[in-house]
Amino acid sequence: MKFGIVVLLFAGLAGNAPAQPTASTESWTRLTQLAPGTEIRVSLSNRKTVRGDLQSATPDSLAIHSAAGQETLMRAEIKRIQVKRKGHRGRNALIGLAIGAGGGLAAGAAIDHSDKGTLNLISFLTSAKPS
Repeated sequence: MKFGIVVLLFAGLAGNAPAQPTASTESWTRLTQLAPGTEIRVSLSNRKTVRGDLQSATPDSLAIHSAAGQETLMRAEIKRIQVKRKGHRGRNALIGLAIGAGGGLAAGAAIDHSDKGTLNLISFLTSAKPS
């Protein structure tokens, strides 16, 4: 009797579980409007990710040129498609450079300000006796 209740409980829960979503018709239409050669990343339902350049999109499949070569992915196995956006490496490098320069300048100014005695490098070098 308990086994039958457990089986019915799991059967009821399984019926409420959503099916694996596939790419919607609207987003698939937008995909077909992308220019060939656009860099994309495709997440598949088996948790595999494929990166490459879009070759073509049909109502049932997607052709992509990846590092492994030409691949055809079926629409039913595609979970998500992302288009590569422009990166910000140059901007972020300049921000890091500015922060580093500012921090170095502040540290140098603090050390220089706290240094009471000054070292005259020229007089030090001229007074040194050669050995």
